[in-house]
Amino acid sequence: MPFVSSKTIEYEMIMEICTFKANELFLSVYSMKKASLFCFLACILLHSCQTNEAKITADGFREFKPGYFCQLEAVAVVGDTIIIAGSYIPEEDPNLTIQPVHSYLAAFGMDGELYWEQKPEVADYISWQQLLPLANGGINVIGIEESPINGYATHIQQVNLKTTRLQHFKRVPEKDLPVINDAALNSTNETVLLKTIRNDTMQCSDVQVIGIEFVRDILPDCRKGQLQQAKFTREFTASLEYLIAYGNETWTTELYFYTTTQLPWQIPLPKEFSQNLVNNIEYQNSKHILLGTTTKNAQGPCLWKSGTDSTWQHTCLEYWPLHGTAQLLQYNDCTLMAFSAADTVKASASYLVMFDKDLKVIWEQEISRTEVFVIKDLAVQHDNIIVAGTIETEGKGSSMAVKVITLPSSKCNTLY
Repeated sequence: MPFVSSKTIEYEMIMEICTFKANELFLSVYSMKKASLFCFLACILLHSCQTNEAKITADGFREFKPGYFCQLEAVAVVGDTIIIAGSYIPEEDPNLTIQPVHSYLAAFGMDGELYWEQKPEVADYISWQQLLPLANGGINVIGIEESPINGYATHIQQVNLKTTRLQHFKRVPEKDLPVINDAALNSTNETVLLKTIRNDTMQCSDVQVIGIEFVRDILPDCRKGQLQQAKFTREFTASLEYLIAYGNETWTTELYFYTTTQLPWQIPLPKEFSQNLVNNIEYQNSKHILLGTTTKNAQGPCLWKSGTDSTWQHTCLEYWPLHGTAQLLQYNDCTLMAFSAADTVKASASYLVMFDKDLKVIWEQEISRTEVFVIKDLAVQHDNIIVAGTIETEGKGSSMAVKVITLPSSKCNTLY
């Protein structure tokens, strides 16, 4: 799965050769085959025999549709480069029991110009799920393989964003199909994964430290009930710290704080938490935990903030969000929430809302789109928020989409 950079090939040269070869179509069948093959390969290298123009739609989206069914899982930004990761199925084929899943990775500019993309010609059955920017300007791409031939495996590849070269690759076989909830780097720059292993009766959280030459698992913690959200605190001191929310399919009942050096302890949820489902967790600092929640068939979403004395405050919005869609991201001392919702006028819409440190709404914006836009991930770059997700078009499959929105920075101070 090599990377192909559109900037390493002169477009005019390729077009001139393509034109010359196309003229050979009239010479013989053999020449026709040679010309067609050459032009096909040249166009693959160039991604298409067209200039790589920015493709921003009228409503501000940059769309990617490498196949019929596309699923964006993660977005990250390094400098002025946006990276997206996910997977796709080339075409709709209801006769296939196991669909041929292809992994997908792309990098492009803030103006939408595509720098490069990685999409294997044959199915690799890998879904990229996490992006982890590195201090050296590269990025770790992390995903899960679910192959009918090779079984389950965790994949990590490290990419140099400037040269698009693959620097390191690691494949870790798995006994059961895991879900990667979060990824981070420890103090020695090793990749640490927070994973979930599910079976019929129990769900287990597993911390896995992966180096170039080794894989080390920290003893899994298994509990009854459904593990809904898991997130590293990012404050790695003497041990790894992370939060996990448990419950049932529709609401959260327990929140735990874990470290790798002592037993987990339960964080009490407020009585008014009721039947809220935790969609996302943000660990502000040692004093505050933020929870983004939705409640089935009720207005919201809601933003919850823990205090230092086991008290909570919260703010709920007057929307009807799709259950489980609220995403959170820290922006200076404000919190951004993006979610999909519906009302009496629109069957589906998406919104971006900014809260101050007291959970007051200080800015909000509708993310306009005719089709259903399901938000999957967020990233921030200076005063820009990158909102990424999947656009679902009835009868036409789905596509990956990203929109860059400028934020009112004057409303938020630096982190406290």
